[in-house]
This record gives sequence, structure tokens and C-alpha cells, in this order.
Amino acid sequence: IGDTSDWEVRYLEAFSHYSYHSSGGTCIVCDLQGRYKYDRHSRRRCRFELTDIAICSVWRSYGPTDLGGKGIESFFANHKCNEFCKDNWSRPNYPTRGFPSTQST
Repeated sequence: IGDTSDWEVRYLEAFSHYSYHSSGGTCIVCDLQGRYKYDRHSRRRCRFELTDIAICSVWRSYGPTDLGGKGIESFFANHKCNEFCKDNWSRPNYPTRGFPSTQST
């Protein structure tokens, strides 16, 4: 979790939350790193470019960074919903912190 005073960090955290909700609670896209890129023609920001994402799933089928249900619950134990999250998005009932929270890079 990065500096939540930055809207980009809050937006990406909400995206992780949404990925859990849209998967029916079976996986989450997390460990989001990257940047918000400018359009080289208009000099305006236009998109996130993400690298080295991780997917945690209940099946643990996405490689060595897939920490399964423990990874999903750890995200939600550290996540505080923000203005980009929707009230109707699902989340685990009683998430436990299986891993310590770390500052994003």
C-alpha cells in the first residue's frame, strides 16, 4: 500500500477491490506497480501502465506470486475503501492479515 494521499494509489487500490468483486470473490489483481503515463501528443495523462502485477486466486493457479486465499484476505485486512470504491462491491467477511503491509515501490 502506497501513500494514500495520492489519488493514483487510491485508484489502483479500488481497482484491486473491483477485481475481487467482479470475479465473484475468487481472485484479486494486486501488487500493482507502474506509472500514470502522459500522451506524447497532447501532453495529458491518459493511462496507467502496470508492470509485474500479481493475481491471487482461491485455486492458487497463477504461479509463485499467487498467495491464494491468504493473499486475498491480507489485501482486504489492509485496504480501506475510498472514493473510487463502490458500496456494493463485495469483500471477505472477516479478512485476516496473513502478511505484513508493505509500502509500494
